[in-house]
Amino acid sequence: MDNFDERVREHAYRLWVEEGCPEGRSEVHWDKARDLVVKEDHHKPAAARAGHDEKPASHVAAPAAARAPTKRKAAGEPKPAKEAGAKRR
Repeated sequence: MDNFDERVREHAYRLWVEEGCPEGRSEVHWDKARDLVVKEDHHKPAAARAGHDEKPASHVAAPAAARAPTKRKAAGEPKPAKEAGAKRR
């Protein structure tokens, strides 16, 4: 498999995972992935298009599971004090 096809496959897989692994949308993912790879190739410098391998595109968002978790409060951490006169719900 050449580099272009491999990159399309990787992008299609990433899109599929980001959408929650739905069934029946493979053609949509392949088409979007192919468009992404063509756009990446169009924006590469001429030396990179000549066949030199580069690192994968970092502008493609990582799946939600791969993103860094958000900071959570520790179980024993006190809640901030409420302002005097603030309305309760």
